Amino acid sequence: MSQLSFKQNPRRGQAEVINRAAEPGRSRLCAKLPTGYGKTFTAACVYSTLQSQGLVDRLLYLVPTTAQLNQFVTDGHADLYSASVNGPHYVCDVAFSGAAQTFKQHRTGSHQIFACTIQGLSAAATGSTVKSLMESGRWMICVDEYHHYGMDKTWGKAVLDIERLPQCKFLLAMSATPYRPDFDSAFGEPDVEVTYRQAVAEKAVKPLMCHSYTYKIDALEEGDVVSYTTGDLVNKAGSDSQEALENVFREMRWSPKYISPLVDTPITRMMRDRLSTGLPLQVLIGAFCCSHANQVCDQVQGMFPELRVDWVGTGSNGRSDRENKRVLENFCPPKKDGKRNPANIKLDVLVHVGMAGEGLDTVYVSEIIHLNPANKNNSNDQENGRAARYLEGVFGCINVEDGTDYACEEYIGRGIEKAFDMSPAEAAEDDTEPVSIVERDWENWELPDEPSVQIYDVECININTGEVKRMDQAMIASGLYGELTDDQRAEKAIEVYMKMRRKEAEQFNERSTVEVHKDAVDKALGAVARRVAHLMTCKGSRVERSLSGDIRRRINTRKKYSLGAVDRDVAQLKRHYYWLKDLETELIEGGIPTWLK
Repeated sequence: MSQLSFKQNPRRGQAEVINRAAEPGRSRLCAKLPTGYGKTFTAACVYSTLQSQGLVDRLLYLVPTTAQLNQFVTDGHADLYSASVNGPHYVCDVAFSGAAQTFKQHRTGSHQIFACTIQGLSAAATGSTVKSLMESGRWMICVDEYHHYGMDKTWGKAVLDIERLPQCKFLLAMSATPYRPDFDSAFGEPDVEVTYRQAVAEKAVKPLMCHSYTYKIDALEEGDVVSYTTGDLVNKAGSDSQEALENVFREMRWSPKYISPLVDTPITRMMRDRLSTGLPLQVLIGAFCCSHANQVCDQVQGMFPELRVDWVGTGSNGRSDRENKRVLENFCPPKKDGKRNPANIKLDVLVHVGMAGEGLDTVYVSEIIHLNPANKNNSNDQENGRAARYLEGVFGCINVEDGTDYACEEYIGRGIEKAFDMSPAEAAEDDTEPVSIVERDWENWELPDEPSVQIYDVECININTGEVKRMDQAMIASGLYGELTDDQRAEKAIEVYMKMRRKEAEQFNERSTVEVHKDAVDKALGAVARRVAHLMTCKGSRVERSLSGDIRRRINTRKKYSLGAVDRDVAQLKRHYYWLKDLETELIEGGIPTWLK
């Protein structure tokens, strides 16, 4: 058992990985850890433990995507610090740094952590650099998302080649979904396995629910409206590939008039949960192709005008790498000092075409919507994992079309958690009971009596020495110091500086309180408008996109007549919220009032 003291306590499964890795004579370990469980911290702890035993002094971290590489290069130092890794915590991007700089960092010891994508390792230049690096030192290799690596495939062969090098002392392979369809993994089945339900019991990940709904999109054909399901579109395209479906979308005239329950219901539920929790919850929607993503964006924006919506995608009709990066960062902003500031989130709903699944380090996603075929495979399991990261009191909901793989009895409801836990052949035999939790009555949910308001305080954590120095000089010039020593002056300057920053923070938080209450009124208005729209529509039917907007305008007009315009005053904003709550009660108890019909 590892005796090393970490600055963060490992979870049960993390501790098992660390201890198994430290077993005498072991040179490889495979682990299945759920998305959000902390694979990067686990890898750092394994390296730290083996380093303390004198077994390794260099780490090569391999990832399947550039986004994951950038994330590790930017944020990896925080996990290395928490794992008590001895020495520098800088991460060298081998391909970006180039051979000369990488060799220098290795030779001088300024860096001990090196990272690259598997594509880079498989290429001649970066692959040659890595092999040359590994001629000296004692190396640990960490393979992230090892389900990508087949025994006889290019990526699998590339890693197995460097694992055989004399200076490779240990290999750690990790994945949330390690089982390959052909059971041809380059590294084998997991030695350590933490099931999703075990992680839920530890409060390491969100409980998950799977819901199925109708999804149809309308096309105009010779003056008639023809509705297509997901399966119909795939059949018409002859394939579920993005290119084939893009051709179908370009050739046909589509009508965005109606929005299906598969889109409307999850977003409405997210909005309700925002009011209940005060958290900036988000929705992630998978689309067929870029033309479809654009159409879905327009539909969602029309139905939910209060939300910020955008899309990402490459290929035919796609966006540039720069545009995609900008949109992804708006949805999932970079961390600072290992933490993500919710105030930096600029998107509520992201529609994507194969770009926001594996590797997107989201925290606030509570709804995943599959408008593309919801087949049971690693790619979709990974996408579902974007809703996994733990938030107190929040479910992750996976929403699929009726008739797809996930919509079967095995996975509906809490059964979706089994999709992560075992290989496809064994999943049906899993009889593990889900952790008992209180499930919300989604259909009869009501606005809370008071909106949940969370203010993210602006604290003066880091002292800007330049600003303190300028404060010191200003106080000298003003004669405020009197007969203070240099040490007393420095202490006084910091005290005044901190007081100034706290005052700024108070003013910021006052503005934030107003903004949060205003946002709660907007959300409540949207929730009540959609309740009216659903009362006007048959249960389970699609809602006309413009209906909610029309209802919102009528409610707003009536509310303004009763209370006056919305002002930037907390008391006034609360009155507007209570008015909407009273209207909701009237809708539940007496139906739609005459002025709304």
